[in-house]
Amino acid sequence: MYTAFVCVFPLILLLFEWGLRTIMSVNTFEFTGPALAAAGVSFLPPLVRPKIINVKIRNRPDVIAVSKADHILTSIVWMTLLLFLFAWCAACYVSIKFPQSAHLWINDHLLIGIVVYASCLAFVFVKEKV
Repeated sequence: MYTAFVCVFPLILLLFEWGLRTIMSVNTFEFTGPALAAAGVSFLPPLVRPKIINVKIRNRPDVIAVSKADHILTSIVWMTLLLFLFAWCAACYVSIKFPQSAHLWINDHLLIGIVVYASCLAFVFVKEKV
């Protein structure tokens, strides 16, 4: 239930913002790509915290144990976080300067936002399994 709430909550915020912009008669489309990208990127910072394995190491009370898979995933998440911050910036730039630019029958800023959001959700699910 917690995971479902965490994954759906940014979409709920997106819908609230869409509703507010609609009521205020403000363009409601150009913000969706950057908003989805920002929501996706917000999933990543909690994932850089390693999952500590509860193991006692004799004569080394100051050492913690982390699985190799979690260590690798944490490193990948750090790199992805930096990359996706640039992707979010790109989505913002494209939505402001070229709001009608489209490839694959979808606006570029929206495509960036969807890819970032879906990728970050995948990282959340992988982190739970590691």
